[in-house]
Amino acid sequence: MTSSSLRDSNNSDKSTNNSAVIEDTVYKYLAGSRVSYDKGKPRVGYNPFSKGISLDWVAFLSQQRDLDTLIEDQLKEKKMAKLREQQSYMQERRIQMGGELVMARFVVYLEGKVKLYGDDHWYCRKTERIKSLPLEKTPGLTVEAADLTDSMLIYEGLENLFQAQSILHLGLSQSSHLDEWGISRLAMIPSLVSLDLSHNSYITERCLIPLQFLPNLQKLNITGIKYFTDQPLALTFLEELLPNCVITADNDILKTDH
Repeated sequence: MTSSSLRDSNNSDKSTNNSAVIEDTVYKYLAGSRVSYDKGKPRVGYNPFSKGISLDWVAFLSQQRDLDTLIEDQLKEKKMAKLREQQSYMQERRIQMGGELVMARFVVYLEGKVKLYGDDHWYCRKTERIKSLPLEKTPGLTVEAADLTDSMLIYEGLENLFQAQSILHLGLSQSSHLDEWGISRLAMIPSLVSLDLSHNSYITERCLIPLQFLPNLQKLNITGIKYFTDQPLALTFLEELLPNCVITADNDILKTDH
């Protein structure tokens, strides 16, 4: 099968799956509103307007926006369930590949890029170098840096990142699916020297508190953060939490000298 045929097939499957979700959601919605409707097809000869428009139909039509929202929520949940399945950490992979390679392969799978110690080049899916990234446990292979900018990383996928024991640099800019609980768990990577959290939608002052447990952190980028209740106060707070760290924020570069 050609790549275009496979792509068309995948798109067709995706459309079919979405249609099934929409149909099931509409059916449940109609069933809850006591409208006469049989799943798969309307009742033969049934005309809801034959005796005038019932109150049920008026309610149904007025709640069309609620139905659209319900369908959208169902599709989002289906998408998130698939991401959870795809990104779940598997101990079997660690046994076969080793923790460092598990992390490297996971980053590449999410369309990110990874750099190894002793190698000046980055590995990503769009370059030929990816073919030389091992598939099995390799002695001495250690991840130095990973960039997951604009990736689909979610909370469940973080466990794969924790497998790299010596990583120095981590980029998570524009990680729109990573919530504040996920950000707070980054304290479990104590080797980090630099961390880029810029332009993330869910970052608040609260989720940055655990970063004080990153003893080696020297650079933190939090530009483009929208949900600080008071940015000057938040930056002062971070200065106290992160001694010896250069903090880059909107229109500010703060260096603590404690």
